[in-house]
Amino acid sequence: MLKFVLPAALAIAAAQAASACEDRVTIDPMQARELLSTIANGGADPLDQFFAFDTLMCADQTGIRDLALRTGAASSNATIKGQVLLRSLFEMETIAVQLLPAEGLSTEHYKAIEKTPQLNFAVRYRDLAAGCLSLGHDRRCDVSSNLSVTGTKAILHIDHNNDIIGSFSVVDGSLMCSVRVDALNGLVFPAQIDLF
Repeated sequence: MLKFVLPAALAIAAAQAASACEDRVTIDPMQARELLSTIANGGADPLDQFFAFDTLMCADQTGIRDLALRTGAASSNATIKGQVLLRSLFEMETIAVQLLPAEGLSTEHYKAIEKTPQLNFAVRYRDLAAGCLSLGHDRRCDVSSNLSVTGTKAILHIDHNNDIIGSFSVVDGSLMCSVRVDALNGLVFPAQIDLF
């Protein structure tokens, strides 16, 4: 029974925590050190790790929040990794998708990357409860132009004319995937979104 209750409790806590910081608080260095150690400790209780991460993310010191994100990204706890993804993306004003060179790409790919190495999308609206960043509409989550987050995955969908589609996964502090870019002759590129 506990196997099913703990993941459900973490999922509920994660959804609530993403918006839990009504006020930023000052965290003293000793407490920050202890909380970071809890996040980094693979043998720690998952709830202890989660609440340590949540506490640090409410710090009024940006450096402490950054350390929490970086420490959480290295965690084996999937809930923490999901929170790192969610919190990192929801703090961004612009989603920057870098098109990457790779073995086996054609000359056309390389010319396109040289001309357009990065695609930038302004975040116009955030719906934390739905895990959605609208890249089109500024009063609701635009179903045809958004980045949606579920767990440790993010799906980018820009559909003015089937422009860009990609399903990203967290890899070493970045989101990685292959994206199809119709504006660049429908080519598929390896792509990356840096989280921090």
